[in-house]
Amino acid sequence: MVWGSTPVADGLTTIDELLRTTTRRSVLGALYACAAQLCAYADDRAGVDAAWNSLTTTYEELGRPMAFADFRRTEIERALGDFSSALPVARRLEARLATTGETGMRSTVVVLAGWVCLQSGDDAEAWRLAEECRRLAADDDAVSQILWRAVASVVLAGRSETGDADRVSLEGTEMATSTDSGVIGEAWLARAEVLTLAGRRPEALQAAEQARAAYAAKGFVNGVRWAEAARTAAAAVSSSR
Repeated sequence: MVWGSTPVADGLTTIDELLRTTTRRSVLGALYACAAQLCAYADDRAGVDAAWNSLTTTYEELGRPMAFADFRRTEIERALGDFSSALPVARRLEARLATTGETGMRSTVVVLAGWVCLQSGDDAEAWRLAEECRRLAADDDAVSQILWRAVASVVLAGRSETGDADRVSLEGTEMATSTDSGVIGEAWLARAEVLTLAGRRPEALQAAEQARAAYAAKGFVNGVRWAEAARTAAAAVSSSR
C-alpha cells in the first residue's frame, strides 16, 4: 500500500479498517507508520503528526526505541519536501546499519539520502551515494535499483556526459515501468531533467508528463509539484535545440 502503486486514499481506507480490528500493538505500530507515510504523500502534515503521535505512544508502551522508525521518517520528510530534516535521519540510520553489515534497507536509505542531496544541489555527494547504493543493492531490489539510476543520470547530465546520462535514465524508466514500484515518478522525473539538459524539449515534456501522471495516480502531492516544475523547465528549452 505504501511503496507500491496503490493510491494514497485507498491505502488509508484499508489502514483505517485494520485499525478498527487490530489489537496487537506491534501491528498497530506498523499501521500507524504506514498511515504517516501515506499522509506525507498527500502533503497532509496534520495527518502525519496524528499518526506519528500514535506510533510514538505505541512504541513507548512496547519499550521500543523510536530509532526503529528512522527509515519511515526519512521517506516522510522527503515526501513532505523537507529535505533538511530528511537527510540527518537518513545518515543516522545508514551509519547504524553499516555497523551491522546490513545491506537491504541500507541500500535504499543511502539512495534516498542521495536523492535528497541531488534536490538540495549537492551533486558530488549525490553521486557518491548513488554509487554506494549501486554497490549495495540486490538485483531484485526495485526501489534501490530505480533510484540510484535516477540520481546518477541527473548528475551525469549535469556533467554534460549526455550519452551515459541518457542510457542510465532510460534503464531506470524501463525498470520502473516493469514493476508496480511507487518510485516510478522519480524515474520519469530524472528522465525529464536529463532530456531537458540535453535540449530534447519534446521528449523532456513527455517525460515530465509521465512523472506527473505517476505521482497523480498515487496521490503524491509534492511529486506532482516536482513534475510540474520539471515540465516548466522543459518548456523553457529553446525550440531550436
